[in-house]
Amino acid sequence: MIQINDKRSNWIADIKIPFDKNDKLEILEAVVMDLNGNIIRKLRNHEITTRSDIARGAFYEDDFIKEFELKWDAYPYQIKYSYQRITDRFLYIAKWYPGVNAKVFTHNATLEVEVPDGFSMRIDTIGGFIFREEKLKNATRLKWQKSDISSFKSEYFSPPGQETVPHVILIPNVFNYELKGSFDRWQSYGIWQDQMNDGLDVLPPSEQLKIDRLTSGIKDPKEIIKTLYHYLQDNTRYIGVFVDEGGLKPYSASYVCENGYGDCKALTIYLKALLNHVGIPSFYTKIYSGENPVRINQAYPGQQFNHVILVVPLQGDTIWLENTASYLPFDYLGTFTQNRYGLLVNGEKSELVKTPTLSQADVLRTTTCTFNLNLEGTGTAKVSEKLRGDDFETCKYYQTSRSKEDQKNYIEESIPLRNFQIEDWKFSQENRDSASMWLDVEMQVKDQFRTISGMIVLNPKTLRMPDIKKPDDRKSPVRITFPINRLDSIIYYLPFYDDYKVEFSKSVLLKSDFGCYEEHYLQKDSALFFTRRFQLYDGDYPLDRYSEIYAFFDSIKDVQHRSAIVLNPN
Repeated sequence: MIQINDKRSNWIADIKIPFDKNDKLEILEAVVMDLNGNIIRKLRNHEITTRSDIARGAFYEDDFIKEFELKWDAYPYQIKYSYQRITDRFLYIAKWYPGVNAKVFTHNATLEVEVPDGFSMRIDTIGGFIFREEKLKNATRLKWQKSDISSFKSEYFSPPGQETVPHVILIPNVFNYELKGSFDRWQSYGIWQDQMNDGLDVLPPSEQLKIDRLTSGIKDPKEIIKTLYHYLQDNTRYIGVFVDEGGLKPYSASYVCENGYGDCKALTIYLKALLNHVGIPSFYTKIYSGENPVRINQAYPGQQFNHVILVVPLQGDTIWLENTASYLPFDYLGTFTQNRYGLLVNGEKSELVKTPTLSQADVLRTTTCTFNLNLEGTGTAKVSEKLRGDDFETCKYYQTSRSKEDQKNYIEESIPLRNFQIEDWKFSQENRDSASMWLDVEMQVKDQFRTISGMIVLNPKTLRMPDIKKPDDRKSPVRITFPINRLDSIIYYLPFYDDYKVEFSKSVLLKSDFGCYEEHYLQKDSALFFTRRFQLYDGDYPLDRYSEIYAFFDSIKDVQHRSAIVLNPN
């Protein structure tokens, strides 16, 4: 039951109930009431619609949504609805986050579960619930209750809400999801996934002939893997196709051969089949993707993953292959999948494995901006950037997958300058498997300095810093999932240089446990140089250290605000 207090909150009355095509879903009650509990409107069957729940990037899914509205035009009003969903396929008994929506304050929420005697499960819970247990005939009733749950808003540099908000997760030790499986150990879950994948990684004869010709004469196993990875990238495309077993059973390699596309599971199975054919073993590996992933709870084996990659062990090396992005380098796991645990599926030898972690060197972004300005602060500028890490991934995506207009808009947003107009730009890369690229931009600029009583003041464009909350307002601990490393150089060529005396702000070096920041100035020949380095270290920090992190960022903003090059007339 939800109370809608004003028109701005009407969105809460748009009800969406997800279900699987094999579920039996019935709306039991759906009404609008006044504050005295009097029913003023009942939902009618023709007002309920059913549609496919197509996720972003998906081509087809077997998940559906029933949706309806319970809106009223006199405020405040209350809505109340209930439904029953019957399913015989589940990997969780309950995965419950109390409250109807993270943006809505919840007065009271209750979860009741009746578990038949002899049913074995594990319970993962955080959040200080009131818990009660009651013995019934042939069953046990478990009840979790929590009151006055505040709305949740994600904060900059914080763990995902799924880790920190109150929740109850009930995991069965044994499940039946097309095939009987067990969450007793990570190995047993790996065995189940292996059985789901059984027989899918076999190539049609026509594809086998292609692979034989493609790899003929190549002796080095790593070169063979690279050749087949490039073949995958050049001849398939990623499309989400989530049908059948809830997205847990891949389509076969022959499906990808026939259609030229697949989701992460199908493309991984396909590459696995390519490697099988040339005698190179590889392993289907389940992982939670995203720049800020939900961390795997290693103590509770279960379906905690949303993505699949391929792991290829070689003597003295391990190759990690992301199979959904045709523009990424060979053996590259970027911000999407770095520094986390995944389940390497290998039957009884299945195990959690840690993906490589991006270092400061892996994410270094170097920017050199060269100005040629006249006495009015007008002229030309050239920006040359070498991009790595997250910046490389984003730029490479725009280069390969977006229009010229989108590229220009992206560049305008990413370059830390003001009052400029882009004339031309160029992307370049040493080779397709290089984990860095260059972006060179030419532009016209104006109003690049201020004139005060005959003095010329140059303020180097500030580095964009995250807009983080003050310590008193912060609710979450800090998590920085990958490092940041920026090195900026700004060079000013001024033809009127000799008519002025130059004064610089003092060089600065700020160090902390969370990163460092430094600025330096230099006068050489006919040019003025400004250099800046900013590093932010990855890591987890408790809430009681947030004030230190805030002070570090605040001190950087203060330094940047005072940074200046002043030219006084001789």
